[in-house]
Order: sequence, then C-alpha cells, then structure tokens
Amino acid sequence: MRADLESIQAEFAKAETERAAEIHSLKRREADALAARRNASAAVAQRLDTLETDLADTTRKLHSTIIQNKALVKANKEFQQQLHRHSENKKSSSSKGSRGGRHKREEQI
Repeated sequence: MRADLESIQAEFAKAETERAAEIHSLKRREADALAARRNASAAVAQRLDTLETDLADTTRKLHSTIIQNKALVKANKEFQQQLHRHSENKKSSSSKGSRGGRHKREEQI
C-alpha cells in the first residue's frame, strides 16, 4: 500500500511538473503575442502619423499649385484681353489711316 501511495504521489508530482511547464509555455506564448500586438500597434500608429504628415504636405502642395494655376489663368485672361484690345486698336487705326489716305489722294487729283 505504501508503494502504491508513493507511486500515486510520483505520478501526481510528474503531472504537476508537466502542467506547470505547460502553464509556463502558455504564459510565454501569451506574453509574446501581447508584445507582437503592441509592436504592431506602435507600427500602425507610426504609419498613420507618416500618412497624416504626407497627406498634409500633399494638401499644401496641391493648394499652392491651385493658387499658382489661378494666377496663371488670370494673367492669361488679362493678356488675351490686352491682345484683343491691341488688335482692335490696330484695326481701328489702319482703317482710319486708309480712309485718310484716300481723301488725300482725292484732294490731290
């Protein structure tokens, strides 16, 4: 009976040791998984910060480009208006000059 009791105690001790090793292994895996999630969260947070910075930079560049484009469109419109006025003035002065030239020729004849 004593031998049976010692055998049972040895089996329980062995099972307890194995269970303790399993628990330790499980805790280690959980700690590793938690560390991986924290690292992943930190990496995602860092990537989000980078994306927000890139988005802000791109938005500023786009806004600057739009302002430059508006200025160029305005300058082009003003140039076209000046060109049109110059063309109209040139037509007007050449038609006045032709009539004046005819009158002078007629007077000379």
